[in-house]
Amino acid sequence: MSEFPCKGIILDACCVINLYASGYMRDILETIPPQVSVAAYVLYEESNRIYTGPLDDPTRETELINLQPFIDDNLIQIVSLECEAEENSVIEFSSVRRVDTGEAVTAAIAIHRQWSLATDDRSALSFFVRSEPALHLISTLDLLKCWADTTRPQLAIVNTVLANVQNRARYKPHNTHHLYRWWERYKSESGD
Repeated sequence: MSEFPCKGIILDACCVINLYASGYMRDILETIPPQVSVAAYVLYEESNRIYTGPLDDPTRETELINLQPFIDDNLIQIVSLECEAEENSVIEFSSVRRVDTGEAVTAAIAIHRQWSLATDDRSALSFFVRSEPALHLISTLDLLKCWADTTRPQLAIVNTVLANVQNRARYKPHNTHHLYRWWERYKSESGD
């Protein structure tokens, strides 16, 4: 599939949170052709919770993120830094204030293993576009669109997924995102 040209995809914390919040993470992961990974640091330190409160106050209640079923079914692989070059890249990226440790670890793994980096963090995206032009970057919306294009779910299901991501993960794409119109089209078809 041309949208995922690398042999692997590594998710940063915001993508893990968004996909988990969707309520359809298993279905989404099953449609992604390359192996999907998460850095151990991100799993244990950054991807902790989603919001589950009522629509009028989603942040009132939270739910712990549990990736173990996806790990057990080999839909997600947990990876750690493996070499000095990856560790040095983390140090280099972390010295830039706009890249936090989880993004630095995730990006270092992606670069040195020639994987795609899935992130929605605009500061990190801007930094990596400038500093690592060969790095293949994707976002939550790329993964959601792949799922929708592959499985062709009913409109109501896509709307539920997008609403869950917006309400439970507090994510809404910026209007400059290349799939913003896709997001808006589904949101407007649902009447939101």
